[in-house]
Amino acid sequence: MKGHPCTTGHDRRSCGRPGHRVLPAIVALSLMLSACQGGKFVMPFGSHEGETPAEAQMREDSNRFTATVLGGTVAGCGLGAVVGALGCKMSGGDSHRVRNCALAGCVVLGAAGAADGYYTAKQQQASRDRVRATQAMAADVRQDNQKIQAFLESSEKVLADSRARLKTINAQVAARRMSADQAAVERRRIEENRDLMQSTLDEMKQSRDVYREAARKAKSSGGGSRDLDGELTQMNHKIASLEGNVRAMNAALGVSRS
Repeated sequence: MKGHPCTTGHDRRSCGRPGHRVLPAIVALSLMLSACQGGKFVMPFGSHEGETPAEAQMREDSNRFTATVLGGTVAGCGLGAVVGALGCKMSGGDSHRVRNCALAGCVVLGAAGAADGYYTAKQQQASRDRVRATQAMAADVRQDNQKIQAFLESSEKVLADSRARLKTINAQVAARRMSADQAAVERRRIEENRDLMQSTLDEMKQSRDVYREAARKAKSSGGGSRDLDGELTQMNHKIASLEGNVRAMNAALGVSRS
């Protein structure tokens, strides 16, 4: 019996190359990206030891939104998601970055492409449930709006806590009760909270873009909906508020470094 090519002679040099891991990685990522609950994309963050109640709540709210990010559109942009995630995985990205790359893969195919799959699914649901497709879409946006609102509220608490913590750090460093290295560790934790806020915001924007494109398709087919328009308007307002929280976190961190 011949030995495995990765354990014999001249083949050994090439076995560690990325190409030899591409197929298993594609399979693993395909399974990861198809890990759905009711057609929803799932890839939650883990918990952090020693986090405050506000931080834990914000992380939980982020996970809850991520579990429904892009609604039922993963099937419509699955190939782009796998390709995007694979690129990040092979370059050593962590699970957080891989997820964002998967979402970016959907965007590379275009919101219109993802919206096609989503709108088709909503038309099929409408036929089954005897409702208008725009009603089904409005219900999805309303559900995501509730999750965005929860994350917005928890992020505001984390923002307030972070401002107070940074003020304390600055005072302790000035009084030489905290070293520069210790202060850097404390700031890094706040930066991680900011990063979570930013990545969740990015996901919300991508989800909104798909909903918005699907709504445009519905209107072009004579299926406009005041409820859907209203929910999308609310989503825009909530996303704008979260953008403000991210800017405020960046400003607080900038002042702390100066």
